[in-house]
Order: sequence, then C-alpha cells, then structure tokens
Amino acid sequence: MQRRAPKGRYRVIGVGRIDTMATPSEAVFTEDCDTLAEAKALANRQGGLYLEMCVYDETGEVLHEAGSLKEETLRVADLENQRKNDSELN
Repeated sequence: MQRRAPKGRYRVIGVGRIDTMATPSEAVFTEDCDTLAEAKALANRQGGLYLEMCVYDETGEVLHEAGSLKEETLRVADLENQRKNDSELN
C-alpha cells in the first residue's frame, strides 16, 4: 500500500477496522480525495470504524489524523489534565 497520494490529491488510509464482535482486523480503507477538506471530513467520518485514519499528501506526509485510537488518546489526556487540575485545587 502506497501512502503517497496521486499528484494534487489527498489519500485517506484507515487501518485496523473495529468490529464489535471481534478484535480489530487488519482491514484497510483507502480512498483518494480532491481536496484536503474533503479528505479530513472523510477521515473524521470513518474514524469511529478504524483504529487509525490518516490523510497523506503527494509526498507521503501525514496532514491529519483521526480514528478511535486518536480519540481515545485525546480522552485520556483530557482526563489526566482534569485530575491534575483537581489535585492542584485541593
């Protein structure tokens, strides 16, 4: 699987499809989009179904990340910040 998008396009790749009946599979989602906004929106929409969703440009650079793993990481960071703030108040 090539991460680089075709020239002037953006590639969305999702890895680790989440199936509620089993562990995440190695299924891969790939779609090319015409605009970065379109690619980000697609990654965000599909993010709940995959552990990782990334948007790549024509050089293979990651421009956006989404997915349930990213969401969970952000949730944990928020909880840690809340705990830290609570302990500073007490």
